[in-house]
Amino acid sequence: MMNKNKARAKSAILQKRILPVLHGARTLRIARTLPFEDYIATIFDKHVDLEARTIFLTSIHVDSEGSASGTDASMFDYCSKALTLLERLDSRKPIKIETSNFGGDLYHGLGIYDRIKLSPCHIIMHGYGPIMSAGSLIFQAGDKRLLSPNATMMLHYADGIIENMRDQSRESEIQEHRRVDRCLMEIYSSRIKQ
Repeated sequence: MMNKNKARAKSAILQKRILPVLHGARTLRIARTLPFEDYIATIFDKHVDLEARTIFLTSIHVDSEGSASGTDASMFDYCSKALTLLERLDSRKPIKIETSNFGGDLYHGLGIYDRIKLSPCHIIMHGYGPIMSAGSLIFQAGDKRLLSPNATMMLHYADGIIENMRDQSRESEIQEHRRVDRCLMEIYSSRIKQ
C-alpha cells in the first residue's frame, strides 16, 4: 500500500511539473482523464523515458517498405518537446539522447542541433547504426558523444539541384549552399578539436 501511495505522489508531482509545458486547454483536459503514463506515451509515442532521462531520436515514420522519414519537422517537434519536458523536470541533471539516423532535411537538422546546444542540461549523445548526413550534424550537439562499435558516421557537403534555374535563382541557391557549407564546416571542425 505504501508503494502505491509513493507512486501516486510521484505521479502528481510529475503532472504538476509537466502539464504547464503542454499547450492548450483541450490538451490539459485530456491529460487529466488519462493515467499519467498513458498520457506521456500518447504525446511522445514512447520517444522519451522520463525515469532514465533518455530521448530516443530516430525516425518517426517508417513506410511499408522500411524507408524511414529521417530528420524532418516531426523529429524536431518531438525532440524539442522532450528536451523541454526533461529540462522542466530538472535542468541540473544530464539528458541522454540515443540516436540512429540516416539523415534527411538539413534545415531541420540544424534546428535540432541548435535546440540541443541551447539546453541547460549536460547532453550525452549515444550513436547506434547509421549516424549519417543530417544525423551526423545532430550528433555533434552532444556535450559528450559516444558511438557504438558498429556505428557508421557519414558527413558530406550540402547538396541540391541547381539545374534549369534562372541566373538570379541559381546564384541565390549557390550562395545558400556556400553559407550552409561554411556553417557545417564550423560545426564539425569545432567538435574535432574537442
